[in-house]
Parts: sequence; C-alpha cells; structure tokens
Amino acid sequence: MDKVRSYRYLLVLLCLMALMYSVPGRADTPLSGINFPGPGIAGHVYPGEPGQAYHFPSAQDVKTYADFGFDIIRLAFTWERLQPSLNQPFNEEYLAGIDAFVEQADKQGLLVVLDVHNYARYKGDVIGSDAVPTAAFADLWRRLAGHYSEQDHLIFGLMNEPFKQDAKTWSVMAQKGIDAIRQTGAEQKILVPGTFYSSAVRWLHKDGEYSNGEALKNIEDPKNNIIFEAHQYLDKYSTGSNDQCVSADIGVERLTTFTRWLKDNGYQGFLGEFATGQSETCQQALDNMLAYMQDNSEVWYGWSYWVADPWFENYRFNIYPPDASKYPQVEILESFVN
Repeated sequence: MDKVRSYRYLLVLLCLMALMYSVPGRADTPLSGINFPGPGIAGHVYPGEPGQAYHFPSAQDVKTYADFGFDIIRLAFTWERLQPSLNQPFNEEYLAGIDAFVEQADKQGLLVVLDVHNYARYKGDVIGSDAVPTAAFADLWRRLAGHYSEQDHLIFGLMNEPFKQDAKTWSVMAQKGIDAIRQTGAEQKILVPGTFYSSAVRWLHKDGEYSNGEALKNIEDPKNNIIFEAHQYLDKYSTGSNDQCVSADIGVERLTTFTRWLKDNGYQGFLGEFATGQSETCQQALDNMLAYMQDNSEVWYGWSYWVADPWFENYRFNIYPPDASKYPQVEILESFVN
C-alpha cells in the first residue's frame, strides 16, 4: 500500500508541475484588449495638428482600461506622421507621443500592439508602387523595431488591413517587413495580417492566384514568434459599416475557417478588430464569438475590441468610458477578460 500511495503522490506532483510550467505564451483564455485610434485619426491629413486632427490617449485613459482588466491596447498611428519622408528619420514629436504612451502602458502592465494604420499605402500610393517601393516599408520597420528593440511589452503589427495587393504579393511584402525587424535583433511578437482587409471569413478565398491561407502559411521567422492577425465584423457585409448583426451565431461562423487554418498549420491568431451594436442579437453574437475563441484558446492568442476614444462619442461601436449601463457590450467583454 505504501508503494501505491507513493505512486499516487508522485502522479499528483507531476500534474501540479505540468500546470505550473505550461507552454510560454499560452493562456487559459485569450488575452483581451481594446483599440485606441487617437494618433491615427484623420489619417488622410498629414502631418495634421496634434489636438485638432489627432491626439494621443492620456495616462488616465491607459489606467482606466488597465483597471477594467484588459491585457492589450492596440494603438493606431499613421506612417506619414511618424515618417514624413520615406527612408528618412522619424518625426521626433510624433515619436515622442508614441514613446510616452508605451511608457504609460508599461507602468500599467499592459502589452501594446504598435499598429501602422495605413492599409498598405503611404500618402495614397500603395506599397509596391514606384512611389512606395517595398524597400521603404522594410525601412519603416527597421527603424521602428530598432527604436523599440528592448521594449519586451510591445507587439509589432506589420500593417492594418492591406487590401490593394493580392495575397501572394502581400505575403512577399510581409516577409520583407519581418526580415527587417529581425535584422535589428528585435525578438518581439509580430502580427502578420492578411490582405482583403484581413478578413477572417475570407481567409481561404482566392485573392488573385492564392488565398491568404495559401500565400501566408509559408511565411518564415527565425525567431518563430509570429501571430496571424484577422479582423471580423458581424454585419451583412463584414465591413463594420452598420451596427446590425446577421444572427447570434454569425461571429462563430465567420471565425471557423480561420480557426481551422490556424490549427492545421500550427499557428496562433489574433483578432485585431471586431465590434457589435447594442441589439440583443448582437450581444448574443458577441458572447458566442468570445466563448468560441476561449474554447479554442490553444490557437487564439488574443483579441482587441474596436474601439475606445473620447473623440468618437457618437460612433456606433465606441465604449469610452467602459460603462456597462451605457454600452451593453462592456458587460460581455468584461466577462472574458483575464
């Protein structure tokens, strides 16, 4: 009996050790977050006047959403404001604004996604054109990653919602961005979006000769530290252009293909943008979608809701401040924070 008892104690000990030393970066539930769009507002106006065309979130804004329980803030900024001329130094004032935000987030224990919110273009010209060669995109990331290489609470978001380039063309550009980041010695996670606005539901739809899933599955990273970013809205056309949700199950349905692709290829995913209106159908759709990601947390690294900003007071998806009595989405989001 003593030997049997010893074996049982050993088994319990091994189970406890397995829980304590789980795979790094894996959480029981996906990391949760919010989008702060302030520095990227009125992106077509550049450089724009701070406080008029755009703004940086305050230290109190950062604390408010940290206290809410979020893990991540996805900070939108524009390439043109950061780098007024291609292949040239950054604008010091704008970079200082990003630096200050990054510092505040670190004080609150938050991860930050640096989101180049440019739709794979610069001053209206697409990456890969004569005006904006892919080398200029690589230069942006070489400078940005070099500046932040020691900030381990940052995640590099290569580009918000490319849509002009076909999937194969975009995959080559994404690879150039990854290569530029790693050449600086930076080891942070990199979010790799798909083209066609990073649509999750269209991840395996042909865009040119290839789908995102086909073109991106062979992306290489010497640090093996990339996550694929998708976006998904729940209205009829998946655009976020209205606050009506197709059904209570639409979020789950639209994430299923992308989730399966992640599993089949051994990757993790991040839902960088999603949102719902305030109807009962939308609230149920939101709850079902977040539960689905939680049930598949082995491949879902995290998510960030769109959006929170004091300048977006009347915007259909805004949850600023995070007040459940005013925005019913807040209570559901709160139930899924870590």
